[in-house]
Amino acid sequence: MALKPVLDSSRLEQLKSLGGPNLLGQMCGLFIENAPDRVKGVLTGWKEKDFKRIEQSAHSLKSSSGNLGAMDLMNLCQIIESAAEKSDETTLSETLVEFETMANVVLDAVIQEKKTTDE
Repeated sequence: MALKPVLDSSRLEQLKSLGGPNLLGQMCGLFIENAPDRVKGVLTGWKEKDFKRIEQSAHSLKSSSGNLGAMDLMNLCQIIESAAEKSDETTLSETLVEFETMANVVLDAVIQEKKTTDE
């Protein structure tokens, strides 16, 4: 069984068709620049039980993940955002390890995509 790609190629192609490789490169660059702070916002918010910070950081990362076709990360961010809105500590604790791992995998994939786009 083949592994599902981390980034949905149809989303990447859609960005290229809208604005060429420059748009895709810019979107990747913004993700690379901002995603680590969003992930940190979620994780720090969890440590401090700052549910508003978790919700805001997850919401922002959800949008940028979806734009680049990182659908698994986008879905995890939606779960985290909803759980934070309800102060649902059980769901958050069950989801955050997978979230951190997936965010790192997606970040690596976006870095590779940017390198390909910049060539």
